[in-house]
Amino acid sequence: MLLWLLLHPPLSSQPSAEPTSPSSFEIPFKLQSPSSSSPDDYVYATFAVPASTTASQAVSLWLSSGALPPSTSPGQLSFFEDAVSSVLLARSSPLPHDACTAPPAHRIFSSPPPRALNLFLPALHEARGEPGGRRGEAGLSLRPAASMKHLPALAAQVSEGVPGKLWVEVGVLGGLFSRFILESMPGDVPKLVMVDLWDEVDIYSGGEGEGNFEKASRSVAPWAGRVDMRRGWSWEVAATLEDASASFVFVDAGHSFEDVSRDLEAYWGKVAVGGLMAGDDYVDGFVRDAGYTFGVKSAVDAFAARKKHRVYMTTNRDEETGEPLDDVHHQSWYILKCAE
Repeated sequence: MLLWLLLHPPLSSQPSAEPTSPSSFEIPFKLQSPSSSSPDDYVYATFAVPASTTASQAVSLWLSSGALPPSTSPGQLSFFEDAVSSVLLARSSPLPHDACTAPPAHRIFSSPPPRALNLFLPALHEARGEPGGRRGEAGLSLRPAASMKHLPALAAQVSEGVPGKLWVEVGVLGGLFSRFILESMPGDVPKLVMVDLWDEVDIYSGGEGEGNFEKASRSVAPWAGRVDMRRGWSWEVAATLEDASASFVFVDAGHSFEDVSRDLEAYWGKVAVGGLMAGDDYVDGFVRDAGYTFGVKSAVDAFAARKKHRVYMTTNRDEETGEPLDDVHHQSWYILKCAE
């Protein structure tokens, strides 16, 4: 099937002198390239969908027009139908409990770059062709991230739809995670803004804070031209940033319910619609190493409920084997910002 699609591109992939009609939209599907032996090499086939159609009608149209061959299996047809259902849901069906499927947030999904859209479609693969599979319930959901270390790469793909925006790390310590962020940061992102008090706070003395500042400076030295280190209380630094100026904000400063709630309120407006907000230690309860009670999960959940946004959390399992990851103790959280 994949080879047939590549040799017989669908009608919408042909160049046209006329602009795309507002009464239709296009869905790009990621397909494995038949010209490569690597399973990680993909190409895209784009399918046109009339805005007034249903998912089953769209798939029938593709079959009758030759965009899909008659030999397409029932499981493959189910996958295409589920994908169209998800995009139609995100574009037009208001669900008051979820900002990512209620207008005007659906505009995020009206014409996204192919790689960005394909962050969502893999959620449908799990149900494709499975006996008793609960298809049609996934909606447009971000793909799972295995661990905190995978979040910058996910943010890089999401931010294709909001290019040229800052990335912000709130809570830096010695800059170890800053390196992971910078290694994934797209070339069109001008700066990583690194925010930390680097002073006496919680279990850290003033001397330790200064030492962590020096460690962080050394850690990001190879990217010196792309970092902006800001010392101060996180919410005060937030006030110096322009609204909607960031496409990725990672919140990992104070972990009490009050501190997390204040940082979420301070930085939410700095994230552009279509960007990603995330953080570590998605847990409540006393944490011995930190010496105080965390309230991250409660704060994030309460904030997201007010904003009607879904909270995703990392799986802490290897993406290939499914085995637990040994080097991560607490799961991280992330939110796709679909509306203010």
